Amino acid sequence: MTSALSNFDRQWKLRSTEADAPVFIFSAGWRSGSTLLQRLICSSEEVLVWGEAYARCGLIQKLSDSTKSLTVAYPHSGHFPGLQASDLKDKWIANVFPSPADMKSTYRSAIDAFLYRPVLREGYARFGLKEVRLDADHGRFLQWIYPDARFFCLVRNPWDAWQSAKGLELYASWPDTPINTAQAFAEHWLKMVESFADWREESVFFFRYEDLIGHPNSVRAVQAHAQLDTIDPMVLQKVVGASQSKVPLTPDEVATIEQIAGSAARQLGYGPLGGLQAA
Repeated sequence: MTSALSNFDRQWKLRSTEADAPVFIFSAGWRSGSTLLQRLICSSEEVLVWGEAYARCGLIQKLSDSTKSLTVAYPHSGHFPGLQASDLKDKWIANVFPSPADMKSTYRSAIDAFLYRPVLREGYARFGLKEVRLDADHGRFLQWIYPDARFFCLVRNPWDAWQSAKGLELYASWPDTPINTAQAFAEHWLKMVESFADWREESVFFFRYEDLIGHPNSVRAVQAHAQLDTIDPMVLQKVVGASQSKVPLTPDEVATIEQIAGSAARQLGYGPLGGLQAA
């Protein structure tokens, strides 16, 4: 997606304006520490990071998907014949378009109205969004609109994450894609992880939940990547939200996750015994 959107910009000589470095937290599924990271970044009091805002509406996904039609062949110069009123009656205007700049600004205006302007009304300087359904292509779309954005891509041991998530009402895409089995969870986890692994840019911080809570420099690294003046490390010590008892995974669930995501999980240091596994 990045190259197609870059080509679109070059073809029509478009630029994106900065937006005070919004912060986007992507997670490889549920119960993977994204809310903890959200709270940590919000502790700066500089950024309000929305949490899965209207996720069932899929706004970011739908906007992102619509850009797939923007290529070097579409739109073309014939879609912009000039709009002088006296000439329109004599031109073929069945397919006359607003300018490419207007098209691009529509995406920015929509997301600004949705996520940015409400943050400014609340007195914050910057905005963000935490999501568990957005992949790297969605991130590249957001980066096209907000070139100064900062991204966090978080992953957790899939066996641990599913043990914590099972029983919750989860949807990758509402209402047709529920995540209510180990198979569905593992497939979603793998899709996200493979997507994140291919997205290597300076603005992207791809790391493990286990390092967030266990590495001595994790808070400092988050603060630096998010470009924050301050951050409260005590957030990592405070449990917020109701905790549910974890039901052990069945042998079938363990085997299912192994079959689907085991290879990728082991590359990240994970195994079915939980947490991080010894090399």
